[in-house]
Amino acid sequence: DKSHRCNTFWGRGSSQQITLKYVQTNGEIPWNPQEELEKVADFESLPRHKLSARLELLLTPAMKGPSLFDDWDVSMFEVLPEEDSYMGCGFVPDTLMKELYAARRKSPIDSLQVRIFAPRIGIAKGMLTSKLGIDKIQIPPSMIKVGPSRKNKDPWAVMVVKAA
Repeated sequence: DKSHRCNTFWGRGSSQQITLKYVQTNGEIPWNPQEELEKVADFESLPRHKLSARLELLLTPAMKGPSLFDDWDVSMFEVLPEEDSYMGCGFVPDTLMKELYAARRKSPIDSLQVRIFAPRIGIAKGMLTSKLGIDKIQIPPSMIKVGPSRKNKDPWAVMVVKAA
């Protein structure tokens, strides 16, 4: 375990000192946690006081049953314009909700508490409610807690269902 004092971390600069912990990895290419996080979302632009809470979103526990959808493409999602958003709630197509949970429950599920991770969207947290007549998962801007990555435009997306 090596410790090092540093005046800046996450790009904003500060006169406060923090202790950084280093992790030994295999291989010749150094692994940088900040660079890896920046491939998921724009953590660098976050105010320092929000950084810890936003990192905790990466540790969200999933509910039992079908709850991790990690082979999706960002084209399954759309970010709604602010004027089209409804009280901070996002929407999931009714057909997709039925497809995901039809065999799991006797009573239909009409909403999900989710975390969404996608470099082109960032990190989103909130509720998705089933809605007829749409073909993409719709996310209002208020659900996006960390903006899109400025360093990675890969089309992958992961959705973790915390509760249904």
